[in-house]
Amino acid sequence: MGKSLFRKLFLVYAGVLTAVVVVLSLILSVLYTNRMYEEKRQSLSSAGTMANRAMGEYLDGLIGKDRLSQNMDMIGYIADARIYAIRYNEENLAEIAAQLADESQADEELMTDMSALLGGEQVFHTRAYSAKLDTDVVLAGFPMTQGNEILGGILMYAPLDRVTRDVLQMNYVVLGIAIGALLVGTLFLLQLTGKILQPIRDMQLAAVRLASGESAAPIPIHSLDEIGRLAKAFNHMQEQLMKTEEVRRGFIANVSHELRTPLTSIRGFLQGMIDGVIRQEAVREHLLLMMDEVMRLNKLTGEILDLAKLQSGTLLLMKERTDLRLLVMETVASLKGLLGERFLQLEVEAGEPVFAYVDPDRMRQVLVNLVGNAVKFTPDGGRVGVSVSRDGSEVLLDVHDTGIGIPEAELPLIFDKFHRVDKSGNPAYGGSGLGLNIARTVVELHRGWITARRLPEGGTAFTVGLPEN
Repeated sequence: MGKSLFRKLFLVYAGVLTAVVVVLSLILSVLYTNRMYEEKRQSLSSAGTMANRAMGEYLDGLIGKDRLSQNMDMIGYIADARIYAIRYNEENLAEIAAQLADESQADEELMTDMSALLGGEQVFHTRAYSAKLDTDVVLAGFPMTQGNEILGGILMYAPLDRVTRDVLQMNYVVLGIAIGALLVGTLFLLQLTGKILQPIRDMQLAAVRLASGESAAPIPIHSLDEIGRLAKAFNHMQEQLMKTEEVRRGFIANVSHELRTPLTSIRGFLQGMIDGVIRQEAVREHLLLMMDEVMRLNKLTGEILDLAKLQSGTLLLMKERTDLRLLVMETVASLKGLLGERFLQLEVEAGEPVFAYVDPDRMRQVLVNLVGNAVKFTPDGGRVGVSVSRDGSEVLLDVHDTGIGIPEAELPLIFDKFHRVDKSGNPAYGGSGLGLNIARTVVELHRGWITARRLPEGGTAFTVGLPEN
């Protein structure tokens, strides 16, 4: 993975660097060449003026041929050019051209330039081939005058060797800088990819350990950039997975325990009947006990299935506009059978109808759980009350009792799976420990909330808040 990422970054970096170097070389070459041509034009223009002046002095008899030759050599040396002063006119132009020509394109252009000089024009070519010098040159031509009369032309040839050599050297410098930048960039990329890949390798190893069921140490976070945030998110995911695994193991252990207890009881009763330990007259009594255990198992499996549907999101709520006051009254009336011969007040405190969009069956399940728990933990002579009210845009359901109450330390835990306040094993307080967790999940699916509090006078109050719409 490291080599692959480094290779990709290196190829991108090398490609961008190459493109930059090529473009920079072209731009610098063009700028330098244009500058050199402009300087050469100015230099040759000054040299042409001096050469024309020297020819005028020679034609006027002010200097001799040797002095003219010396002056021309000096001007040519200063301008770094070959200077040719040719005296001609229209009549002998063809003859002069024939002497110079080998019928090449360069000589045809030379004839055109010489004809332009007779017309009083100056000529300048940034790149022209000289058959005489057998190289590319900068060509400048100036009319050779005496007074107002044009006597011929002065041709100046400046070889391009220097310009080519300077451009080549400049490109060598740019190439050297590019190679240095490539080496430095490669070292930087090696260091950068190492820093980037180290936490990724750590996460890869941790993921393999997690996949095999082992625990892994948190990934060290050395930066606050994207890699650091990724490592932080991975650590959070790992923590949540470990918590989920602990919950799963606890869930399996609790379910196994809840299933084992009634099954052990039923097995014991059956074994006693088979072995004849249980007398014939006590069989019916034990069958009724076995029926209670079967009902307990049935309730437990139903709650486990409900919880699985709720947590997987496969359960769809069938919401409709429901009168919660009427729903509470019907639910409480159906639960009065739980009282049996117990002396217990079970009342509904509701006045006007209170409507909300809920799933009636699921809200009835919540009420059955809350009211059933209140009845279970309230001794004879006590009271269980259910009220329905409106608070702004919320509808409140309140179930309160005068029972034994829930200790303050237990209140934050009562909605957890398989949590039981009574740990004595009293069958009167028996239950799966899933009811309140299911109730909270149903309420939250309705975008509501549920709380529990211990009342000052004793007993417990559960409050459910639901949005009106």
